[in-house]
Amino acid sequence: MLKKRIVLVMLFVFLLGFVVPSHLAQASESGWKMENGNWYYYNDNQKATGWLYEGDEWYYLDSTGKMLTGWYLVGGKWYYSDWNGRMLTGWVNDRGTWYYLNFNGDMQTGWLLYGNEWYYLDASGKMLTGWYLLNGKWYFSDENGVMQTRWIKDNGKEYYLDKNGVWNPNPSYLEGRIIVIDPGHGGHDSGATAAGVFEKTINLNVGLKLRDYLTKYNATVYMTRSTDEFISLTDRVAFSNKIQPDAYISIHVNSAGSAAIGIETYHNSAKGVLPEESKELATAIQSELLKATGANDRKVKDANFAVTRGNYTPAVLVEMGFITNDAERANLTNSSYQEKIAKGIYNGLSVFFDQ
Repeated sequence: MLKKRIVLVMLFVFLLGFVVPSHLAQASESGWKMENGNWYYYNDNQKATGWLYEGDEWYYLDSTGKMLTGWYLVGGKWYYSDWNGRMLTGWVNDRGTWYYLNFNGDMQTGWLLYGNEWYYLDASGKMLTGWYLLNGKWYFSDENGVMQTRWIKDNGKEYYLDKNGVWNPNPSYLEGRIIVIDPGHGGHDSGATAAGVFEKTINLNVGLKLRDYLTKYNATVYMTRSTDEFISLTDRVAFSNKIQPDAYISIHVNSAGSAAIGIETYHNSAKGVLPEESKELATAIQSELLKATGANDRKVKDANFAVTRGNYTPAVLVEMGFITNDAERANLTNSSYQEKIAKGIYNGLSVFFDQ
């Protein structure tokens, strides 16, 4: 009986060898395997080639099945995989040079808009910084690769870049513009005082320097006062409205505790006739003043000042610094620093009219 069972089992195994396909009779091999220092990926004993999606990552295996790392060319496009073979996307720094890989991994060239900033990557994919020439036009990107616009300073010289980034050697956005400059206070109204220094004097000195900048670039300038005289707030606004200028700039010096420091620029959203335009003007001037002076940023602010109330033009009030702060007072009474303020306001006006 036992011999009969053994014979039946042997017969069953013999017949099974003919029924089961030979490749199922062997153990299948799948997954990563290193051979001669290179990685390969097997699917059922066969080396995979081309793109491989495994473990939420993309890999590229050449025609021999070898996993690639670093740069490689596929279908005329460049890709980059790290030392683990994972295809990368986004910014990549390779030996000190930045590149950008799109969402599908291919290397970007040309203009790239990323996070509301423009970058330029040359034909080799390299992110450019500093000056570069494209189609006969000069552009400038900072050390982070961000394309710059408006006023910049490079090696001690100022340059103007249009809103599209192109260098403009002769900006003429103020040519033909009518600007009212309003140096605050005057006459018996000295404004804020500290250490024997009067606000009205600083306001007038900066106003005159600003006038010179604007007329140099062919703007037409009117001043509410060009001497030490008193002009009422109502008359200042009436003067501006009679002229109907393109912009109105009221110049002032701040006063507070001795620790207060910095520049702030005001617009009037409550009673200003052109609130949105005035805010844009205040933003442009504040930004350029900070560049020109390096002063502390007290931001663009909103207040219902009399001189910006009912003024039929983009109207702002600039607080150039605190007369009550010793260091800032020293700057505000310094002619070269006053020049910086005037240049900053001029630069801000250029930016505003290049919208």
